[in-house]
Amino acid sequence: MKKSELFRKLASNKNILKIIGTPTPLCAILAENMNAKAIYLSGASVSNFLHGVTDTGLVSMNDVLEAAQSITQKSKLPLLVDIDTGFNDLSGVISRMTKINVAAVHIEDQNIQFKRCGHLQGKQVVSKSEMCERVNYAFTSIPDDKDLVIMARTDAYAIEGLNKTIERAKSYIENGAEMIFVESLKTLDEYTLFCKELGPVPVLANITEFGCTPLLKDSDLERAGVSMALYPRSIERTMMYAAEKMINEIEMHGSQKNLINKMMDRHRTNELLNYSASVID
Repeated sequence: MKKSELFRKLASNKNILKIIGTPTPLCAILAENMNAKAIYLSGASVSNFLHGVTDTGLVSMNDVLEAAQSITQKSKLPLLVDIDTGFNDLSGVISRMTKINVAAVHIEDQNIQFKRCGHLQGKQVVSKSEMCERVNYAFTSIPDDKDLVIMARTDAYAIEGLNKTIERAKSYIENGAEMIFVESLKTLDEYTLFCKELGPVPVLANITEFGCTPLLKDSDLERAGVSMALYPRSIERTMMYAAEKMINEIEMHGSQKNLINKMMDRHRTNELLNYSASVID
């Protein structure tokens, strides 16, 4: 089964699909080993974690493609990729994403000149008609011999409110979007109404930390009609927290000994990589 077909099947299942953000191939391998069903590459992850810049449209299409390919080469799980507004070459990015075996992409209705993380102030959205053109162009850019899920992300809620956001989502579906990523809703009731209005179309909720959306449980989201729960940066934030603790431990106490029990040991890492040699690294 193609990864795109698997992603559709999982998103249409009666049980909510939990999608784990994996900024590196090793993280993707770990997620697969831990029985995750789908993984995600965030534009913010590529910007912050891999390039050390803010998530304000500073990374290129090639940056995201390189990161995505490094993951798809190492994991059998379907990968959803954040392609922002298309990197000014929507046809090119769609074509290249299919070639590296990405399962799905999401394209957003933000104005690229004011690009922001979906949970920050200051973002702007393009008109509904302009976003419909983006979605339709993405859909028609899929090569005839390939397959890719087109998901439309809308950031309109923070600017236009829920009703206008629902109107936008319905229009995006009419123009080729198979699934909808609705950003930064604030209550479970809002998700319930949104999903009810969209009927059978799979809806993704972004359950990111430190944002506008509360950390709702997957079971509650499932009852609200949400098909997918996204945890885009949980792994990397945990990694950076641990890294800060380790650097402080070494600098303040001169040894990492007290934090050994917080580490993944060499055996487990090698196990994930199917490496059995006894070399010391």
